[in-house]
Amino acid sequence: MELIQENYLNEERFARSFVRGKFRIKKWGRIKIKQELYPHELSDYVLKKAFSEIDEDQYIETLEQLREKKENELKTKNPWHRKKQLAVWLMNKGYESDLVWELLNRKD
Repeated sequence: MELIQENYLNEERFARSFVRGKFRIKKWGRIKIKQELYPHELSDYVLKKAFSEIDEDQYIETLEQLREKKENELKTKNPWHRKKQLAVWLMNKGYESDLVWELLNRKD
């Protein structure tokens, strides 16, 4: 109880730090971060505050950097197969499918 009163245990601070770290260090997308936070049973208010830590422009830029990096690692030459592999990989990183497909279709 004293830890909560002294603000050592704070759900919002934990959630903000978790979101910042997973996005900046591990380059996870919002979906994967939210899935990892689910067991902590955080309120919608706390989740909304936590996800405000991710700047939208930085989020898109990170998605583009990940696509570029992964595209250079792919060995297949078939353009359709490459696009599919990229999409699956980016979505597994937790990025929203609409953003992923928008990015991949824009590149063509």
